[in-house]
Amino acid sequence: MNLGRANDKNRDERWLAGCGAAAIIVLTVLAYLPVWFNDFVWDDDSFLNPLVKSASALKGIWLSTKLPDYFPLTSTSFWLEWHLWGMNPVGYHATNVLLHALSAVLFWRVLRLLRIPGAWLAAVIFAVHPVNVESVAWLAERKNTLAMFFFMLTLWSYQRFETEREKPGGSAAPRWYGLAAVFFLLALLSKTAVVMLPFVLVLCAWWRRGKIARADWLRALPLLGMSLLLGLVTVWFQRHRVIGHEVVQTNGFAGRLAGSAWAVWFYLYKALTPVELSFVYPRWTIDPQMATVWVPLVLLALVLTWFWSRRRSWGRPVFFAASYYLLMLFPVLGFIDIYFFKYSLVADHWQYFSIAGLIALLVGAATPLARGGRRVWAGAFAAVLVFGLMALTWQQTENYVTAETLWRDTLKKNPTCFLARNNLGLILEKQQKPAEAEILYRAVLALNPRDVEALNNLGNLLTNEGHYDEALNCYQTALQVWPHDAITLYNLGNVLILLGRSDEAIASLAQAQEFAANFTFSSLSAQAGRLLAAKPVIQAIAGDMAALRTNPNDAPAQNDLGIALMKIGKTDAAIGHFEAATRAAPSQPDYWNNLGFALLQADRLDESVAAYRAALKMNPDFFDALVNLGNALAEQGRFDAAAEQFEAALKIKPDDAGVHSDLGLMFTKLGKRTEAVEQLQQALKIRPDYTPARKQLKALGE
Repeated sequence: MNLGRANDKNRDERWLAGCGAAAIIVLTVLAYLPVWFNDFVWDDDSFLNPLVKSASALKGIWLSTKLPDYFPLTSTSFWLEWHLWGMNPVGYHATNVLLHALSAVLFWRVLRLLRIPGAWLAAVIFAVHPVNVESVAWLAERKNTLAMFFFMLTLWSYQRFETEREKPGGSAAPRWYGLAAVFFLLALLSKTAVVMLPFVLVLCAWWRRGKIARADWLRALPLLGMSLLLGLVTVWFQRHRVIGHEVVQTNGFAGRLAGSAWAVWFYLYKALTPVELSFVYPRWTIDPQMATVWVPLVLLALVLTWFWSRRRSWGRPVFFAASYYLLMLFPVLGFIDIYFFKYSLVADHWQYFSIAGLIALLVGAATPLARGGRRVWAGAFAAVLVFGLMALTWQQTENYVTAETLWRDTLKKNPTCFLARNNLGLILEKQQKPAEAEILYRAVLALNPRDVEALNNLGNLLTNEGHYDEALNCYQTALQVWPHDAITLYNLGNVLILLGRSDEAIASLAQAQEFAANFTFSSLSAQAGRLLAAKPVIQAIAGDMAALRTNPNDAPAQNDLGIALMKIGKTDAAIGHFEAATRAAPSQPDYWNNLGFALLQADRLDESVAAYRAALKMNPDFFDALVNLGNALAEQGRFDAAAEQFEAALKIKPDDAGVHSDLGLMFTKLGKRTEAVEQLQQALKIRPDYTPARKQLKALGE
């Protein structure tokens, strides 16, 4: 009878636990519903880098130093998802939201094991708190959501270990300890911001038993070893793979110590009043010579001392929560350099791990007040609080719709943010708004004339606009700040090519390749290498430039220069020279055809079509122009018109397998299956090894 009641009770508890977990997940999904429609933002798509997409991805992720951080489990999750949904952001957002929701469920179960009141409500508030939006909606912070999941699993497993250890026999205890160690390793491999967890476990032992025994430290020792090892790995990656020659903060230990307390109080303020949250907060300056900068640290020390002095009464839970809060914030308080310190000394995603302790304290302290006749009012207040936080979270996620919305919101809240101005400028350039982008870059330089990123961005814009001398000045100024910056050296080499200064260009590109190879810019090193391999082309460009200085209307030289520039990927510059060639010799169809090709490569389709038609007006039987026009029309989705051009080209060269294949593709697009098969078979009759035609036939079921 008693056994039956016990089984019923266990079943009821499991059912309630399931309902509680489902409710947390549903509320989390509702709060983050807008992110399902969000795009990639800053750094998001960079995590889907060529290494993650390569055939040897896992080897490169786990066994190399090619990535900027050693968070191999996070990179592996991106690798897995890349194979599932490619560059569709919906799947990545869904994973982040789910990880966050599961972490909230685990947080609830951990608080129950620690016998902290109001556990479920605390977990819900953690799940929907607006400060956490930066960790969930910003896909680059997958490292946060994944690490938090394993962080909570470690806490849960270790508390199960503690519970089992206290039972007579405790045979299951070693298994739970082993699981905790495995989960902690996985958390560290996701993000080493969890390095302080062994100290948290010791703190939990104090909470459970009122003291810390030698055995508690011994049990934490293996986990501390993991923290130390992977923490040092992270520091190495930050120094050698991310920060490099940059100075992210100039304060010595005294300034950092004083500034750490500023950060603590700032995080506490944002956690309690989560409004006006910004992706990048203004960067404050700490002068340790000023007595006032030490006030926050003194106040923090006094408050902690007060809590400790009352540890036998009300101060015990407060000291427990405050200690947890400070422990989990410690890695990001400024004592260890992090690249983002260049932009701000605080960030919402840096308190993702610590805020849980503050929430548990506040909810746990309020729960006893909700007894008796106040239960209904307390429930109503809790509901209003939760739905109010959900509304703020919903609103905050809308800032992450696109990179443009994110940077515009950042500038609204932090008008002097040079990171936002630079990145918004790059977006505007892609939108063909160079004048607006230039205003942003010059605004950064007005505040800081030595901002290397803005100097490079402005230099690149001026290069694209054909203002090579001004661009050269930008790069040279940037190199005065960072003489070994690979990006600047590469950009300098490019503009020197366009100025016809081949020897200087080759020297600059060689330096760029050398410095990029020693840093994280492997793709930049490869680009510089490709240009250096085209040394004869660069030298030919210099010769053409010299000829044009003597006679700018030399049409053949303009055309040759355009061709040379196309060979090294300088499409925009090539277009200018092909246009000059057509102005100097407007009746030469070859020049119009070359201009059309360059415009097609630049995705300027209407202009490309017009250039090809100009070439064909002068020579209606110009085979290359007919084929190129067909390709341009196909890019516009005008498949009927493209097919006409390919058919006209085949009247001139009926044995061209490529054109037969292109025509077959157009017929396929037009739903003319029989004609498509006929053209593709003809292509293979001419060239049996022509792979594109064979693939198309296979797709048609032939």
